[in-house]
Amino acid sequence: MSLTLTNDVASVTINEFGAELTSFYHKLNNLEYIWSGDAKYWGRHAPVLFPIVGRLKDNTYYLDDQSYNMSQHGFARDLPFEITYQSATKATFTLYSSEKTKEKYPYNFKLSIHYQLIENNLKITYEINNPNPIPLPFAIGAHPAFKVPLKADEERSDYYLSLSPTKARTFLPLKNGLLDLENKSLHNAKKIHLNPETFKNDALIFDLQADETNICLKSRNHPYGVSLTTTDARFIGLWSNYPNSGQFVCIEPWWGITDTVNTTQQLSDKYGINILAPFDTFTTMYTISIY
Repeated sequence: MSLTLTNDVASVTINEFGAELTSFYHKLNNLEYIWSGDAKYWGRHAPVLFPIVGRLKDNTYYLDDQSYNMSQHGFARDLPFEITYQSATKATFTLYSSEKTKEKYPYNFKLSIHYQLIENNLKITYEINNPNPIPLPFAIGAHPAFKVPLKADEERSDYYLSLSPTKARTFLPLKNGLLDLENKSLHNAKKIHLNPETFKNDALIFDLQADETNICLKSRNHPYGVSLTTTDARFIGLWSNYPNSGQFVCIEPWWGITDTVNTTQQLSDKYGINILAPFDTFTTMYTISIY
């Protein structure tokens, strides 16, 4: 089941399964901005990453002496959410812990995702509640894939990404899908061009240090594009598949990250993990604007 939010400028469609954004359409521009989800290239649109972001070493983590298995990006993207609020321009999707989730993540939790459409802007808020009398270790992230090119007479190579404010940021390289912190470096590129080789070494990951950051997707040929703003995400991932390149690019704000090469595999020690106090609530948000 899908739900649509709409106003005079834009419409948004969200699938109850995974609370996944599947369409962001600009009525005045007559353009769709979200990737179609063609399974030949990548069969998703904008999955929610929870309770981990990225990979676990050997798909395994430990709590004390107990091992748990979890695949890349966690399980939220593959479960049905409950629609707990709906209006013309707002909706909330909620996922509750269950016996099934506890097989992989032995905690009670409540994850709510709030979508709000304001003109050509979509505000997405994550709210995680810890009802346990013990701390809750977790990560959460977004994985929206944007259609590139936006127009049929263009190529993906006509587009580029820019991060602002312009400054040096720490680039975190991957090695076999895990963070290689020993080879991190400062990166100050003003533009990241979407050439065929841009993602040959997997995702481009930057440490934002939880600073407010804006990432824009632009074309050299016209004024249409995407702007994604995060106020406090620790990391940003930029990705498209390689070498079988689909016509999309992902801009991914993350509150958490993949395991490091030298991880202990203890969840509470995981690099970038968040620890939510007993009976507390974590809230964060990001905004997508289309123009």
